[in-house]
Amino acid sequence: MARVVQQRTSPPYLLIAMVFLFLIATTAAVLFYLEADKSAKQITDSAAMYDQIADRSDTRDPEVKQMMAAPGGKTVVRQFKAQMAAKNAEIDELTGLIIGSPTQADKAIRQIADASETTGARRALLQEFLDLHKQLVEANKELETREAERADTQTLVDITKEELQANVTSLDERVTSLQGELTTKHSDYQTQLADARTEWERLRNSKDVDIELLNTSLAEKKREYDLLQNEFEKFKESVRVLIGTGTDPSKKARVPDGKILMVSDQGRLCYINLGSKDKIKPGMTFSVYPPTGIPEDGEGKAKVIVTNVEQNTSECRLQSQVPGDPIVIDDFVANLAFDPTRTFTFVVIGNFDLYGTGTPTPEGAREAAVLIERFGGKVVTEVSINTDFVIRGEEPPKPETLETPTPQEYQVHQEQLRLHGKFREIDAIARSLKVPLLNTNTFLAFIGYTPTPAGG
Repeated sequence: MARVVQQRTSPPYLLIAMVFLFLIATTAAVLFYLEADKSAKQITDSAAMYDQIADRSDTRDPEVKQMMAAPGGKTVVRQFKAQMAAKNAEIDELTGLIIGSPTQADKAIRQIADASETTGARRALLQEFLDLHKQLVEANKELETREAERADTQTLVDITKEELQANVTSLDERVTSLQGELTTKHSDYQTQLADARTEWERLRNSKDVDIELLNTSLAEKKREYDLLQNEFEKFKESVRVLIGTGTDPSKKARVPDGKILMVSDQGRLCYINLGSKDKIKPGMTFSVYPPTGIPEDGEGKAKVIVTNVEQNTSECRLQSQVPGDPIVIDDFVANLAFDPTRTFTFVVIGNFDLYGTGTPTPEGAREAAVLIERFGGKVVTEVSINTDFVIRGEEPPKPETLETPTPQEYQVHQEQLRLHGKFREIDAIARSLKVPLLNTNTFLAFIGYTPTPAGG
């Protein structure tokens, strides 16, 4: 049978504990609430103070972050204050340097601002200072360089002045010495000149006597010459008969050398019956004449130059032609200095103007001689019965008598006299022997040559 257990009655410990805990919690909540309210007030006050010092965007600044992370436990504000103090010290020092005396920075800043407003400058003060300082340093360097150069120049000038003064003194002494020598030499010259004039007078008087004797001898020689001249005239007549020239001494100059075989290229080329067997060479020139013969002045209808030579014929190129009178077959060709069977002998005298400059010269005579030998002739200096032609230029001028010539002037004067006398002598002998005399234009016409300054 079931047994009824009687429930025991115990004190309410759990309830008591719960009540006690509730009281503690309530007390703690009240205390926490009071402390939280105090903390919230402190946080609100701290946030207000923090906002006055810096906002949240300031804390994101790299420089502020760097200061917050800096070792040493210094706050950002303290670090900023330290930097500001350093900057203020620098500003005071720079201010003193800029304005020349210590002063407060704010006062200096006002002075600089006033100056900037006046001058219109807008550049940073430090940059202005650096630029001015750089300019000052460069100016000082330039000044030092110029001062060194001036010192060197002054030294050089002093040395040069001393040297110049020494040179001037030396030159003055030299001039004085030369003036003395000049005076002495002039006196000696005057003495020598007087002696020379005396000797000249003596010699001239002596020569006058000699001249009288020579004149007498010359008269005798003249008589002898006249006798010989008569005999010579008879001999010349015999020679003329023997050589067959008769009364026409230029007849041998008008003998043709060959003739035209063919004309081509509209008259610009022609072919003659003379070749290498006849001693024809490229560069030789010929005058072209009609079959009726060669005139006394030697002027032809055309002038040609040999370009190509075969054995029996030669090709010639036209150089000049008389308008309306073309070259035709059977026209004659001739060159006074050329002959296929013999060598003509020439004498060239006088001065020649080959290029038509209006001034005959001895050089022209030498060029004429070169042309003669180039075309096959022979040039000699004396006329004889064997001379074929005399090419006669302009008569050399007879020099005037000189009063007191120098040795050099006397030598030139004698040479001019010799050339003038030689010209007249050869001219007279050629005329007496009836040797053909040809002037410059006739000579050039007979050889078919037109000179150019380049020698073409």
